[in-house]
Amino acid sequence: KLRPTSWGQVFTDFSLGADNCGDLDFSGHVSGFMCIVCIFYHYAPVLWHPHSRFINIVRLLLVPYCLVLIGFILAAHNHYTVDVVTALFLAPGAWRLYYLECGEDPLPI
Repeated sequence: KLRPTSWGQVFTDFSLGADNCGDLDFSGHVSGFMCIVCIFYHYAPVLWHPHSRFINIVRLLLVPYCLVLIGFILAAHNHYTVDVVTALFLAPGAWRLYYLECGEDPLPI
């Protein structure tokens, strides 16, 4: 596997070959999943009754699924641990920043 040889390559090498998934500064897989989690937590109570059994079950399943996903990503050795941890906080942070700057949806759906 190709690993970066300098700090510059970590932030500039976005090759999408068989040896590299293209993102070395954060995991796109984890940040994408965290965006899905944020979307579910934000819009599910609008679509279904906020205390429905479906929402509670999915919320309970999202945490172990996220942990398994992170374990598989780290086991594949295509991301460093710091990449995964960065993405774990970057996506929800960007989601919160968006709502702080833009405000709530006037009509969410």
